[in-house]
Amino acid sequence: MLLFNGGSWRESYRETKDKGVCCIEKSGLWIVEQDKESGFDIKVKVIESQLPEGCEHMDAIASDDMLEEFFNAIDTLQQPFKQLLEEYRPNCIVLDANFQFTMDADELNFPTILFNGFGFFASIIIFNARKYINIALDDTDTILVPDLPDKIEMRRFQLTPAYSIEKEIKSKPSYLGILVNSFCELEPAYAEIYKKTAESKVWQIGPVSVCNKNIIDKTLKGTKSTLDEHYCMKWLDSKEPNSVIYVSFGSMSRFSSSQLFEIATGFEERIAGKGLVIRDWAPQVLILDHPAIGGFVTHCGWNSILEAVTAGVPMITWPLFAEQFYNEKLVTQVLKIGIQAGIEVWSEWLNPVDTSVNSETVTKLVTQLMGSGEKSLEMRSRARKLSEMANEVVVEGGSSYAGLTSLIEDIRAYKQPLPYKTKLEQRNTAYTPYRPLIYGSLLLQKFFYILHQFSRFFLPF
Repeated sequence: MLLFNGGSWRESYRETKDKGVCCIEKSGLWIVEQDKESGFDIKVKVIESQLPEGCEHMDAIASDDMLEEFFNAIDTLQQPFKQLLEEYRPNCIVLDANFQFTMDADELNFPTILFNGFGFFASIIIFNARKYINIALDDTDTILVPDLPDKIEMRRFQLTPAYSIEKEIKSKPSYLGILVNSFCELEPAYAEIYKKTAESKVWQIGPVSVCNKNIIDKTLKGTKSTLDEHYCMKWLDSKEPNSVIYVSFGSMSRFSSSQLFEIATGFEERIAGKGLVIRDWAPQVLILDHPAIGGFVTHCGWNSILEAVTAGVPMITWPLFAEQFYNEKLVTQVLKIGIQAGIEVWSEWLNPVDTSVNSETVTKLVTQLMGSGEKSLEMRSRARKLSEMANEVVVEGGSSYAGLTSLIEDIRAYKQPLPYKTKLEQRNTAYTPYRPLIYGSLLLQKFFYILHQFSRFFLPF
C-alpha cells in the first residue's frame, strides 16, 4: 500500500499496481473512478475542508483572501492525515511541498519520498541563488548565478524563495529519497550536481507523460475535460506538418486586458482566419505530439516544457512567475530549442501586470519560430534529438526506466515500520523490557529504607 499526497501520485501508482489509499482534491475523484474501472483497488478518504464550492483547486481561486482560505484549509488536514496513517499503515508516503505539515519524516515514522515538481536545472539555480533573496539589491539588477556549468544571469525580481528547495535538497537522512520528473540526458550536468548536493537518494523517472500510453489518459491529463478531443484533433489532421503554432499559458496564468489585446492582435496579423480557439481544457499531450504542430508558445511550466521536449517541438518562452524564468533559461540558453518573448516583469498570479510585449513583437516571434531560417532549423534539429532521448529513457534499458525500477525496489526493501505511536507511547514502550529490573530495584530500595528506619530503634549506631 502506498499513500500519495500531492501531484505525482497517479503515474507512480500506475507503475506499482498495488493497493493504495489516496489523498487527492475533490475535483480529482473522477481519476480514481476511472482507475478503479481499470482494476486498481483504491480506497478514498474524503475530508471536508470548509472551502467554498468550486474552490478545491488553485486555478479556481480569484482573490488573495480566497488564497489564504485555501492554505488554511490545507493546514486543517494535518490531524486527519495522521489518523489515516495510523489506520491504513502505508508502506510509503509520496508528498510534495504544498503539504508542509507532512515534511517531518521523523514524526511520521514511515518511509517518505519527497516529490520535486521542478527539474534539476531550476532546483540548482534556486538553491545556489538563495543568498541573494534577502540582499537589498535593486529588482532590475542582473545577478550571475554562482557555481553553475553555464553562465546564467537572472534579474533580482526573477529569483524565487528557496526555503522549500533547500529543505528538500538538504532533507533529513530519514527520508527515503527524492523523486524528480526529469531525465539525466536532458540536463546531465545539473542532474549530477543535484545528486551530489542532495543528502538523500534521488530517482529520476521523467518524463512521466510518456509512460502512460492510454489515449484516454493523455486526453484528460491534469483534469477532466468536457471537450470532445476529436474536435481539435480532426482540425489538426487537416493541416500540413509543422504549420500550426500551439499557444497555452497554463491553467493558472492571467494577463492584463491590454496584454491580451496585443497577443490577439499579433496572432491575427500572422494567421488571420486560420486559427482555432479551445475554450475548455485542451488535450495538450496529444496536441503537441501531432505532426501539424510546429511551435509552442508556453508559460514555461515544467510539465509543459517536458511535454514539448518529448514531442520535439521548439518553443517561444513567455514566463510569468515562480520557477518559470529558470525554465526559460534552460530552454533558450542550455538546450537552445526556444526563443525568448522578452518578458522582464514578474506577473503576480492574482494581480497580473502589463508585460508590454506588443503585437509587432508577437508577429515577429511567430514568424521566426515557424520560418525556415537557419536558427529555426537548428532548433528543430536539436528538439528532435531531445525527443528521441525522452522516449528512449522510459523504456527498458533507459535511465528513467532504471530509476523507476530502483524506486519500486527500494520501497519493497524498506523495513516495515513499527505501528504508529505517539511520542508518549514511544517513551513508555522504550522502557518495557526493563520494567522487571526497574520494579525490582525500587523494591530493593524500599526494603533498605525500611531496614534503616527499623535499625534506628534496635541497632547501636
